[in-house]
Amino acid sequence: MNHSMWNKQIPTLLALVVIVFGVLVTTYLVESGVIYTGRASQSTTPQDIKITNITDNSFTVSYTTTQETPGIVSFGKDTTLGQNALDERDSRADSFSPYTSHHITVKNLTPNTQYYFSIVNGGSTYLNNGAPYQTATAGKLNSAQTIQKKLQGVVILPNGEKVSEGLVYLSSPNSQDISTRIQNGEYVLDLSNLRNKNLDSSFQISDTTIFTLKAVGKDGQSQITLFAKNSTVPIITLSQNYDFTISEDPILQPLSSEIGGGLPQELQLNQTTGTPQITVPKKNEEFIDQRPQFKGTAVALETVSITIRDENIVTQVKADSSGNWLYRPTRTLIPGSHTITISAKDKTGVLRTATQSFTIFSLGTRVAQTATPSASPTIGITATPTPIVITPTVIPTQLVTPTPTIVVPTLLPTSTPIIFPTPTTVVVIPSKTEPPGNELVVFGGMIAFATTAIGLLLYLVTHWTTL
Repeated sequence: MNHSMWNKQIPTLLALVVIVFGVLVTTYLVESGVIYTGRASQSTTPQDIKITNITDNSFTVSYTTTQETPGIVSFGKDTTLGQNALDERDSRADSFSPYTSHHITVKNLTPNTQYYFSIVNGGSTYLNNGAPYQTATAGKLNSAQTIQKKLQGVVILPNGEKVSEGLVYLSSPNSQDISTRIQNGEYVLDLSNLRNKNLDSSFQISDTTIFTLKAVGKDGQSQITLFAKNSTVPIITLSQNYDFTISEDPILQPLSSEIGGGLPQELQLNQTTGTPQITVPKKNEEFIDQRPQFKGTAVALETVSITIRDENIVTQVKADSSGNWLYRPTRTLIPGSHTITISAKDKTGVLRTATQSFTIFSLGTRVAQTATPSASPTIGITATPTPIVITPTVIPTQLVTPTPTIVVPTLLPTSTPIIFPTPTTVVVIPSKTEPPGNELVVFGGMIAFATTAIGLLLYLVTHWTTL
């Protein structure tokens, strides 16, 4: 009798041992990270979250991520949310693209109303300390701005290439904060509907109004200070700061003939200030050479950025030990009017710009004319970038989980945007993207499942035969 019972207990004990082993294996794999449990990656966590462009029927949520990921904003009038707004570059609910700079406008809202929202980025939902973020729309204005004004410019990388994507923020001590995207290096900020800091009236802009811009990209950021009268911002090199309120035209004297066989007065002045200059072409100079050689001066050994925008030429040269620089295009220029813009730091470290216009004629059509030698170079950019058309889309449907594709900037001193801390609570939504180590996940999971299943089977068989 005892022998029979002992024979039946052996399989039961073996089954229990196998079950315990399976549980221990599963626990170890989870704790070691081999079995993925849905943690949010730091590279996809929204950073520098801001709310800008608040009106009576819309607001914009912007943020950055170190890794390219798709993102949407889930919003509503209460904490249940229920509606989705896509990134302005995604036109359809089934078309999510990954970005590092995210700019999502929530539209068709009610004036003077509190709204709640969460950020769904890279398959994870981000909250503000466990609760949705909050903001409120403004009231309707009795009268809008009487002037139509835009601020536009170009942002390039230190190597001269245009910034592919990024964000630009505008602020002033008494106005609201607004933002826009950098698209193919260009940006346009519409100031026509700018409100005051309290959002209850239009912000009155004068030529002496000082604005602060912050340009943000994955390769760095820049801070720019300028007067409102400058509708076109000189070219900005990301990671460098600029103050265009110091002096817009440091060259006080026009071009003049050489004195005593020496340098022209303007170039003598340039040697003192180190302000970059274009000596060829002169104003509206005409060329029959379709690859003219451009010349100028700058601080000795300083890098000079050169842009001929209508030809999509963006390059850099270095001034020699005497402060002279030369550049000749590697390809022929199209006949017609062109503008060349240079930028370089002066002796005080402030980035200065100079712009000059010229004309290219087809071979044999005209003999080049000599430009008036008394013309003065224009400081700043005169070319106008193509405006960015923003077409945000709001999707009032059930929350869609985008499928990511695997493919910090300093705050403006005069800006007070709505900035949220890095989210500390993450509710993970299952993502279709396989986590790293798929082979280990499958193999480890199969071992744990098989071991536990065998143990349970042995245990059930033992008890069934006992019964």
